[in-house]
Amino acid sequence: MIRKLTVIGLMSGTSLDGADAALVEFWEESRRICHRLRHFVTRPMPANLKQDLKHAMTAGTVPDVARLNVEVGHLLAEAALEALAEAGVNAAEVDLIGSHGQTLWHDPARASLQIGEAAVIAERTGITTIYDFRAADIAAGGQGAPLVPYADQVLYGEPDRLVGLLNIGGMANITLLDGRPVPGAPPGVRAVAAFDTGPGNVVIDGLCERIFKEPFDRDGARAAKGHIRPEFLRELSGHPYFYQSPPKSTGRETFGDAFIGGILSRAAKLQLPPEDIMATATALTAFTIADAIDRFLPARPELLRVSGGGARNPVLLRDLQKVLPGVEINVLPDADAKEAVAFALFAYRAAFGRENHLPGTTGATHPAILGKIAPGGNYRRVLLAGAMGTGRDAGPTGWAGGAGAAGGAGTAGGAGAAGGAGAAGGAG
Repeated sequence: MIRKLTVIGLMSGTSLDGADAALVEFWEESRRICHRLRHFVTRPMPANLKQDLKHAMTAGTVPDVARLNVEVGHLLAEAALEALAEAGVNAAEVDLIGSHGQTLWHDPARASLQIGEAAVIAERTGITTIYDFRAADIAAGGQGAPLVPYADQVLYGEPDRLVGLLNIGGMANITLLDGRPVPGAPPGVRAVAAFDTGPGNVVIDGLCERIFKEPFDRDGARAAKGHIRPEFLRELSGHPYFYQSPPKSTGRETFGDAFIGGILSRAAKLQLPPEDIMATATALTAFTIADAIDRFLPARPELLRVSGGGARNPVLLRDLQKVLPGVEINVLPDADAKEAVAFALFAYRAAFGRENHLPGTTGATHPAILGKIAPGGNYRRVLLAGAMGTGRDAGPTGWAGGAGAAGGAGTAGGAGAAGGAGAAGGAG
């Protein structure tokens, strides 16, 4: 049995609205991973940092990226410290941090760059930090995304039901989980498929910012005043990404400023009112989610559980229900925290030398242990505990395949100081 750990999950999404920090407890019970979310915060992203990141995504120089890497590291560290302070928890009580960082560039199956210097996080919090989870998946032949479906399968599946987990962040991604019994197979929840459907909030937010000088469409109020233009919606939904078969993932490289600028140029030629642009952009997210479900999933889920910032947009949820009649749609409890919880889980698994992704959803050729290690002040206590253990699954004093102080990637059964992920190297 893997022992109980307290982990902080950190991430900043493609919406660039802030740094999320989830304080989570994990433990195993009857061979299942259980978790409890103790606290969650979002530390708003300063406006100047947001603009610098958007610039770096399209025209940044190496000095820009180097500087932003450290700045984002400080933002993520501050989010972790804020979560601890609000929860009344001392940093010494936390075992690990799992940090996704901020995606600056994602080229599926070729390269993906997440910034947010983990050494800064480990230094400021004193907590050993596992980070850069996409690199090992890409090295194993995958796209480096989507990674969250692993957490969906482990933490949110339901027995006897076909359930969809839909996260609407900057991008929208879906995981289909099948908990229905299969004759002759052991009981359990299986991830049938998972992929990015396309834009989530990124186009809605970008248009709102350019048209109304507002960072996002609060409660869908702007879209609610407009009308969906079917012809324009059909035109926008003709983008090649929507017809690409999974495994697939996307980001601002495809649906960022250039795509948003194209919408505004076309809308100007059509002389569309601003509210109609917002209504149509909101419908685009809903329509492409539903179209992806019907096009690429073997069946519609009975239940669709929504998380991410889009879960707070009632107009988007209304549009989604219109295009998915008969599907029960509800908002996942702690919807804002879901992805930060996922990266906490990845760190928890990596520390024990356990695989922490689903190769079938990313296209990787084999299971891997994702993550690199930035040692914190608690490194010897936490990650070298396995050196004093008694072997595999050694219990409170030992780690199963623990991350070691020296050398590259270890096997899932490796233990102690020589196994697992090296302090300077990737795991997996």
